[in-house]
Amino acid sequence: MNRPPNPAENHEQPKRWRRLRRYFVAGIVTLVPVWLTGAILVALFNFADGLLGKYINSYLLKAHGFSVPGLGLALTLLLVLLVGFAASNFIGRKMFPFIERAFSKLPIIRQVYPSIRQIVNFFFSKERKIAFRKVVLAEYPSPGLWSIGFVTHEKPGHMIRKLGKEVYCILISTPPSPFSGPLIFLPKEKVVFLDLTIEQGVKLVVSGGVLTPDE
Repeated sequence: MNRPPNPAENHEQPKRWRRLRRYFVAGIVTLVPVWLTGAILVALFNFADGLLGKYINSYLLKAHGFSVPGLGLALTLLLVLLVGFAASNFIGRKMFPFIERAFSKLPIIRQVYPSIRQIVNFFFSKERKIAFRKVVLAEYPSPGLWSIGFVTHEKPGHMIRKLGKEVYCILISTPPSPFSGPLIFLPKEKVVFLDLTIEQGVKLVVSGGVLTPDE
């Protein structure tokens, strides 16, 4: 004799599927960042190790029958330190500006090198404190619409004299790059200053608004 269906059991099945789906999503959210971080670190290690290591290890294998994992990475770090030392002394301060001027005259390179240099300077030097002063919301491109931007100059004297009012020089960032976008001059009353660090503002722009300050 067939047992009549139990309504409670039918109700439990959707709950089980929802619970399994929640566990699966939680697993994806947990594992994917870890896996991607590991993959990026491995890729960076292989890249840095292969810059010099593949040549030296190739010689060691042929001449002595062994190789040294990580030798290329150690040599790359040593090379970076030597270049940093050279760039910081008198000779480096004279030589590297000459190299940059040469790059600025080469086709294609003059379009690529300055942008890369700005990004590297922003994350690894004190210039980020100078370039971007404050994170703001600017009423742009029309009244009632607000765009996130960075104050690059608080009192541009020439503009103030021409406009006859106090204005701020603001770079309106265009995701995903915080360094590109229109440069505008807005009156003080049309600027809302945010309680965000420059790093938080950059993350907000790069993520396209996904990573908000509260997260």
